[in-house]
Amino acid sequence: MRVKLQDGTFVTCEPRPLGQGGVGRVFRTTDGRSVVKLFHHPTPELEKALPLIVGDYRRIADGTEWSELYRWPDAIVVEPTLGVRLPLVADGFHELSWLIFLKALASRPPSWRSWRSRVVIASAIASAVTRLHGSGLAHSDLSPRNIWVDPLTGRVTLIDIDGLVVPGVVPPQVLGTPEYIAPELLVKQARPSSTTDLHSLAVLIYQLLLYRHPLRGPRVCSPDPAEDDLVALGPDGLFVDHPSDASNRPVSEEWAGFWPTRLLGPQLMEMFSRAFVAGLRSPGARPPAGEWVHALVRLTDRVVACSSKRCPEGFLPLSDGVAPICPWCRTPLKLRKRTPVLHLYQGIGDHRYEPEPHWWIAGTEGRRIYPWHTAKGIAAATSMNARPIAEVEHDNGVWRLRNHELAELRVIRDGREHRVIPAGDSVALHDGLTLLLAAPPRGRAIIVSRFDL
Repeated sequence: MRVKLQDGTFVTCEPRPLGQGGVGRVFRTTDGRSVVKLFHHPTPELEKALPLIVGDYRRIADGTEWSELYRWPDAIVVEPTLGVRLPLVADGFHELSWLIFLKALASRPPSWRSWRSRVVIASAIASAVTRLHGSGLAHSDLSPRNIWVDPLTGRVTLIDIDGLVVPGVVPPQVLGTPEYIAPELLVKQARPSSTTDLHSLAVLIYQLLLYRHPLRGPRVCSPDPAEDDLVALGPDGLFVDHPSDASNRPVSEEWAGFWPTRLLGPQLMEMFSRAFVAGLRSPGARPPAGEWVHALVRLTDRVVACSSKRCPEGFLPLSDGVAPICPWCRTPLKLRKRTPVLHLYQGIGDHRYEPEPHWWIAGTEGRRIYPWHTAKGIAAATSMNARPIAEVEHDNGVWRLRNHELAELRVIRDGREHRVIPAGDSVALHDGLTLLLAAPPRGRAIIVSRFDL
């Protein structure tokens, strides 16, 4: 099959579609590098949207890192019907559905089960949404089928970019996917927007981290399944981990494996409460996508390896006020003696610093320091392939921080620079040690303490 692009060139596609949905059919190009999506019923709104999405807004996907986060359309198809050409999803990527549903995950390779990679994936999804919203766009259908991931590297890519909502220019083409549609859309009190995206995003993050839907518990609202769904997922829904109402909290054997949000730490616990308590009735209370990115980056720094080699997840989060027992396999955590904790401080003036809220790094062996740790305004990587600039080591009972590439790693004593740790050298980590990672005022400092387990 040959299709004609808007610029007059032709592309040859395989005759049979890769798949189809309510919007259109997708065909692989014979060169194996792209797919072509042909719409079933092109609308005037879609015809108006595509030149904007393929044109001006394509800058969102500029750059190697950002281009991977989206399968952004690069051409408009005009014959045999309206459509778009998009880059093919790379080998190794799979629908997010395979990761967030335990029954589906049970049939996949054990290497897919890494809780650390789940946190990285959640952060990458939030980063992709942050960039869309920052440009005034909304996805309108954030759901597992439209997010593809590489479970081994944590890489993420969003699809269905051709359905983006351009406020004031292009209205939404779809309402979303059941289970992820914002409550106000279910009761027809709003239209898809960046605010409704934030509900979908929070649901996806909750499912990735805790393996269940945040509003699906044992409570039965109506004997009619359709009515029950409308109540359970609508503005009158009840968060399974509601701080003051436990009537929808899973407790029976049927709901075994319920993990409370408190194990993720106070910051994420509060954010999920905003999303699924206040946010069900007051959409403006939902945490923005960028706040999820910051919180998930902080969570990543507190993820440590489980002490059991048989743990299905391999990793667990450490949190203030929560006993260090693996939530997945119930194995008590065993850390090396005097394992350091690296507390991050942000510069607020000339050599003055204040603690970064909820940001501390579990200094386990092999823990890596990245550019975004060193100074304010540096975005975190969206996969696990980032290059570290420093790393925690354990050698003959001594904990050390090895400087790989930091130009500004300095030991501070009594408020003054004591010595510089050049690249390739290391410094012993002990209680009270203060390290400057980058020059003030944007640069951060680290103060070292230790775990007392």
